[in-house]
Amino acid sequence: MKKDLFIKNKIFEHKIKSRWKKVAFALSFVTILITISFLLLPAQSLNEDKSYTLYLKDSYDYDWKEGLNTNYNLNLYFMDTDGNYIEGKDVTIDIGPNALIDDPYGFGYVPTSGSTTRGEDLIQKLNLKEITSTTGEKYVFDHAEVYVNETWNTFTSNSTHWDIWCQYASSSDNKGDYGWRGKYGADVPYTITDTTEYKLVYKLVRYGISNSVNSLGTDSGISFKMFNYSGGNDKTGINNNGLYDYFTFRDSSLGTPYINQNTDADGFTEKRAKVLPNLESGYPVFDCQGFCTNASLGYLFGAPTNPNGVEPVGVASYNPSNTLLQKETIDGVEYYYYDSNRNATDYDTENNRFMVRNYVERGKTLSTYTTETNRYEFMPFNYMNTNRSVITIPETNFTYNYEKEEIDHWFGMTMEFSFYMPKNGTINGSDMIFSFSGDDDVWVFVDDVLVLDLGGTHGAVDGTINFKTGEVSGYLNWNGTVGTQNTTNIYEAYSRANSTDKVTWNEDNTTFDDYTLHTVKFFYLERGAAISNCKIRFNIPVLPSGSLSVQKQFDGIDEYNEPYEFMLYDVTSGVPASNTKYVIGDTEYFTDLNGKFNLKTDEVATFILTNYHKYYVSETNTGNYAVSKFCTLNGNLCTNINQTDEFLMEPESTHQVVFTNQIKKFNLKVSKKAYSDSNNETFEFKISLKDRNGNPVQIEDVSSTNTYQIDKTNGIITYNLKNEESIIINSIPINTIVNLEEVKHDGYQTVIKSGDIELSNSDTYEFILDSDKDITVHNIPGVMLPETGGIGVWFNLIGIFLIIISVRYAYKYLFNMKEGG
Repeated sequence: MKKDLFIKNKIFEHKIKSRWKKVAFALSFVTILITISFLLLPAQSLNEDKSYTLYLKDSYDYDWKEGLNTNYNLNLYFMDTDGNYIEGKDVTIDIGPNALIDDPYGFGYVPTSGSTTRGEDLIQKLNLKEITSTTGEKYVFDHAEVYVNETWNTFTSNSTHWDIWCQYASSSDNKGDYGWRGKYGADVPYTITDTTEYKLVYKLVRYGISNSVNSLGTDSGISFKMFNYSGGNDKTGINNNGLYDYFTFRDSSLGTPYINQNTDADGFTEKRAKVLPNLESGYPVFDCQGFCTNASLGYLFGAPTNPNGVEPVGVASYNPSNTLLQKETIDGVEYYYYDSNRNATDYDTENNRFMVRNYVERGKTLSTYTTETNRYEFMPFNYMNTNRSVITIPETNFTYNYEKEEIDHWFGMTMEFSFYMPKNGTINGSDMIFSFSGDDDVWVFVDDVLVLDLGGTHGAVDGTINFKTGEVSGYLNWNGTVGTQNTTNIYEAYSRANSTDKVTWNEDNTTFDDYTLHTVKFFYLERGAAISNCKIRFNIPVLPSGSLSVQKQFDGIDEYNEPYEFMLYDVTSGVPASNTKYVIGDTEYFTDLNGKFNLKTDEVATFILTNYHKYYVSETNTGNYAVSKFCTLNGNLCTNINQTDEFLMEPESTHQVVFTNQIKKFNLKVSKKAYSDSNNETFEFKISLKDRNGNPVQIEDVSSTNTYQIDKTNGIITYNLKNEESIIINSIPINTIVNLEEVKHDGYQTVIKSGDIELSNSDTYEFILDSDKDITVHNIPGVMLPETGGIGVWFNLIGIFLIIISVRYAYKYLFNMKEGG
């Protein structure tokens, strides 16, 4: 019976499963049908939220037939030739309000034979032949498409019609044709309705640069300003500011000698424009070298007054919302750079931004400068103002050539940022540098001190500041041919400015001390009206405005690569700064509920804090293998090596904190204890020190009253000790493998102890150092037959006799136990 019940249950179970299988199959079949039906549907119109509006309204001047589509919005979509939306085109097209009466764009009438078609009017009269997206890409019109009868119809320049007009009749008998109409293809007419949509398709011709600091804007910590100068050649415009005879913007039409011959020359010589070694109120001061009165050049770089004490003339100032620079990584080192030989730049004066391009530019007259023919030019103010001829070989590599009279060669630029001096002046093993190549005047001030001086109207000049070595060099470089080179160093520059006490220096007095804070102020002028090129490159760790950077450094090699724990504390609020955003590299993180975050060696956490609160940062856990060594805040030592002093975060402030750790180190003391040492003998020892990978550990800090030798190559110390003497080896890294050996101890037995604990009863002992060790090597006389007679023989004979007696009594005792006695 049980068997029958089991079979019935199985049959029922099988029926249930079969039914579910049928249901699942039916659902799958329906799903497949729905999917196929969607695939077979005609192409659908575009999403309206991507469209721009063309408003077409009826006119009360005509007798419109009721019910016709005479008043609606026509959707236009701006696309590129790859089918992507051109985002951010800030335009709404409004035709009307009464298109047939007030028709400034030429819409509303049936095109007569041979006349311009309305479709072309749509592009030309609405100024849509060329468009620029808000991200800076430049496009030209390619073709149009209209969505009619559930199909996209394409119109090109060869199409007979792609018209938009208001159809009206010449007699009252044809009023039914009134309304907005169009034609496509082979003159196929259609009525424009609320569902009619146009795609205006454009071809990208000028590319923006995606790998750019532009996206970071001024939050990157690097701020630019641009200045466009007008006038020149005489006392008009920019030259009408008080320094005309000595510092001018000139053109070759001035002839030779130049008006400012006393300070400039077409070469990097001492006969050139100079500035004083210190900034004054944030601006360079022109050094008139005895020919006139020194005067500020601030009028060129945004100062409210000129040397005449009035508002500067001939200067248009701009504050870019982004930077000129791009980034690239070479051999693990990240560089900021701009190079006019690689990318042209247009300055968008309307939106106040740099447009870094993937093409290059130069003036047609550049070919007359045979030494400069391989250079392309930096002409940021030409894009908005002039037309240019284009060479496209190949198509994706554009070179734009200007006629000389089109070129805006008089402009200026400043760049400013704060940075910290990394350990040893290196970034990932590479020297930290700032370099420039180009023309004309360039002055680079560090902490308001002139460090790199490339002043003058000249051809391409190269200059470099090496922050590791402190060397500063500048020289002419005509297509790779180096001219006279001037070399100095950073310390000498500060000495000339009487400013050596502004900063702390390395041991050699050639460059800055590690972890000190500094500012760079870069001033650039193009005023020669001949050629203009610009190349900026640096791998300096820039500090963003309103930022707090917390860096972990390690003195030596951090072979364990542990995370170290820190806390950011909001002193103003009296609580840890919990859930506060910071970035390490390009990755965002948040502090935990206790304001804590982790860093590994060489990592930097950057916080943007502009709330006028006071903070401090503390290192709360140094890991298992490291200890704190020191802490700096803005280059100054902290009161506590584990915690900074308090500091105020303001929108324009930058603070830099560095916590430096070192490997845990311990001391090893080895002492000698010799018993019955009536001869005051000397015992020879050897200590071998190796890391956990078997490499020698070099030790230099040894304390001993006896002589010792250190073999640094093999990590071995050899030394001699007498009774009650000792040697101390200091600062041995944690986990060092120590091998202690008593090399010479004739006639003695060796026992190695730590306090009363026996570590080894042989002449060697190997261990891993994880704490301070105090080890004593004990020596006692062993079994020994001297070469001569004497009392030693009797001691040995007595010892042997006692051993025999002990063995005999032990045997007897065991035998008696066996017999039961």
